[in-house]
Amino acid sequence: MNAIRFIFFSDSHLGYDYPFRPRVERRRRGDDFFRNFDIVLERAIEEKVDFLIHGGDLFYRSKIPEKLVWMVFQRIFKVADKGIPVFIVPGNHERSNIPHGLFALHEHVHIFEEPGSIVLNVRGNNVMISGFPNDRDHVRTNFPNLVDATCWQHQEADLRLLCIHQAVDGSRIENFTFRGRDDVVNPRDIPRKFDAVLAGHIHKWQKLEGSPPVFYPGSLERTSFIERFEEKGYFDFTWQGGALRHQFVELPARPMFVLEYDAELEDADTIVRKLHRDLLKLPRDAVVRITISGEMNPALIRGTIPDTMNATLRFPQMQRNQKENIAKPW
Repeated sequence: MNAIRFIFFSDSHLGYDYPFRPRVERRRRGDDFFRNFDIVLERAIEEKVDFLIHGGDLFYRSKIPEKLVWMVFQRIFKVADKGIPVFIVPGNHERSNIPHGLFALHEHVHIFEEPGSIVLNVRGNNVMISGFPNDRDHVRTNFPNLVDATCWQHQEADLRLLCIHQAVDGSRIENFTFRGRDDVVNPRDIPRKFDAVLAGHIHKWQKLEGSPPVFYPGSLERTSFIERFEEKGYFDFTWQGGALRHQFVELPARPMFVLEYDAELEDADTIVRKLHRDLLKLPRDAVVRITISGEMNPALIRGTIPDTMNATLRFPQMQRNQKENIAKPW
């Protein structure tokens, strides 16, 4: 029996830090997200997978330029034009709806803008892919009805996959585990006849053991500094003889670092020298968050940062003082 192979990836956040008319010339992070998105699509074509699934947050927000929509869907169409079906679950960043959906009118592009199930016949095997858009607030209550609304139980299939963009009890980010909240799925409500749940929304890749298991591929790139130690990538699945096997495939991700200094203990010249020394030790393409306690002129710092890096400056005390001054009744 020939194996069925598919790729599952998620949370690409395309358009993030990708202005079409930038007011300031500096290195942007938008290309980082497109780079990894393109790598996944190219591998899907080169390795001739049977289908491709995106778990939501295709875009970085709901209101986006038409030009960005075309940039993304032209890439997706290249996969679909090869006869590879592409399935997309709208996420919370899209407000549970893919913008400009008319541009996605391709026979091999399927967007779960409402609950539904699609059955593919892959070399004599029926593969059912069910999904529904992100439920932002009350999925714990609504989940059983949303799953029933896909009509999965009315169709025969050899392989059943449920695609969602939600947190599930036991999913983790850094030092926090999601459990029991209104916006978190109770795994006991997932029908056991599904072979796997393919989930987006959580940026840390992980597998939740259970019946069925829940797979999070995580985001394609690091989007915040709490993700700086996380690997980024996608899942490569193979189904054969009733067994579903998976492999996490790592993608290149920009290295992230946090640097901290205290302007109350050291003068500005000393901090600038230390920062310059510390930056030289980092990879040329590092994404850096620089936090300085106390007060200091930000202009002294900006000239120290190489053009090859992305840097964020934080002055917590100065920001607090500014807020207090604004709030004063003069």
